[in-house]
Amino acid sequence: MSIQTKSLISSKVLVIHAGGVFSPRQVLLLQNGNEVRQAQSFDLHDGLAINELAHAMNLKVFIVEGRPGLSQYRANKLRAEFIAGGSDKFNAVSDKLPQYGFQWSDVLLMGDDLRDLHSMELAAFVACPSDASKDLQRYVASRSGFVSSFAGGKGAIREFIEHIAEVRQFDYLSRYLQDERVFDGEMRNDTNIS
Repeated sequence: MSIQTKSLISSKVLVIHAGGVFSPRQVLLLQNGNEVRQAQSFDLHDGLAINELAHAMNLKVFIVEGRPGLSQYRANKLRAEFIAGGSDKFNAVSDKLPQYGFQWSDVLLMGDDLRDLHSMELAAFVACPSDASKDLQRYVASRSGFVSSFAGGKGAIREFIEHIAEVRQFDYLSRYLQDERVFDGEMRNDTNIS
């Protein structure tokens, strides 16, 4: 069994960088008269994978962004821990990990740009979306990491979490179908979560 496979099986925490992974790297500005507001989009499939599959595999999920905002609101809806790292997201994550009994060797990390490299150097396993910088994609490939076929904020997280489940031989479908709440209509009806 390779080191990468062992890392995917044994890691306990998933760290996702927000801008460019959790949401597309774009800014949407909405104007109403003289007021301009920022909007952000999030992929529902990514949300379902975090809220359902990652948690079912007992992965603690951290969403990391420079400052609180819409990503924090979305992370809270998905039962993920939001970390506001300011300009130093690496140290913010480094400070948070021991609070939960984790260290960098427990981390599966998905980032999209070279500023995520310092964290990636310490993580047990690394991944990136298809639209990550070419240099970062080469780095992830050199670590035998996971380069998604989907762009950030457009399904890359779900594909990565499903990859983790596949390597772990985690049969979520059977668990899902055995949960009688699925058929009672009381489970997974909240579109604000998925």
